[in-house]
Amino acid sequence: MESGVPLTQLAAAEKGGERTLQRWLAAYRKGGIAALAPATPPKRGRRTHPDLVAYIEGLALSTPRPSTAAIFRKAATTATRRGWPMVSASTVRSIVTGLDPGMVTLAHQGAAAYRDTYELVWR
Repeated sequence: MESGVPLTQLAAAEKGGERTLQRWLAAYRKGGIAALAPATPPKRGRRTHPDLVAYIEGLALSTPRPSTAAIFRKAATTATRRGWPMVSASTVRSIVTGLDPGMVTLAHQGAAAYRDTYELVWR
């Protein structure tokens, strides 16, 4: 732009889109060089109700260990009954797989298995 080259010629020479160059020019005029930096996407946390997350974790740690599908069905029923947002099966799976392995071992195999696996004296 400083040398007077039209955007159409610049887009053709650089094999880019003219509309992209127009957006970049507008951003530059509005906010300077800092406006051309890539925007970081906002951090998104889990939108699941905290009580529902605790419920899902409790179901995953119960014995005998239920399948993820069974946990999903129970969580969906509870969420509907209490008016919480619905959970997806992938969310339930990520909650279940995100549990601490030591806690899972303690819940499903008992204190002896936990001690043999995780306590430093036995390693």
